[in-house]
Amino acid sequence: MRRPITNAPTAVCALLFFFCSLLVACTSVQLIPPYDSNIDKNVTALQSDTETFLVKVVRLEKLEPGTYKDYADFYDKEKVAVSGLQVRVEAVSQNTLTSGQVNTLSETYAALEKRHKEKGLNVEDAYEYEKAFNRIFEAILTLEVAKKGVPATTGSSK
Repeated sequence: MRRPITNAPTAVCALLFFFCSLLVACTSVQLIPPYDSNIDKNVTALQSDTETFLVKVVRLEKLEPGTYKDYADFYDKEKVAVSGLQVRVEAVSQNTLTSGQVNTLSETYAALEKRHKEKGLNVEDAYEYEKAFNRIFEAILTLEVAKKGVPATTGSSK
């Protein structure tokens, strides 16, 4: 037969342990933010615009450095789009992986623009940049799609 707990400090410790265990069991830790369809859409649009530009380079076989001015609108549009994407990514807490990927995307656009401005672009360049951009786009989209399984929370703390 069990004896009742008669020692008050032991009973308090047992109750405290029970409530702490209950609290831990009912608490969830979210290490990654939920899926954001706007990030998905914006990255897909960037990929399409970039691919269109690079296909044009391949078709024309070469873009001389002097042609940079003719494509300045492309570079301006992509800078604005990446900046908007970065702001959205940074506004969500625990989004450091996506933020790093968007930074890499921004750096790759800057390298493409610099190359075009200084030396022009040829077919080989277009294929290399296409591979680089597609790796980045794929990484961002893979992570974003994986987030679909992460439940949305009502509050965020950065």
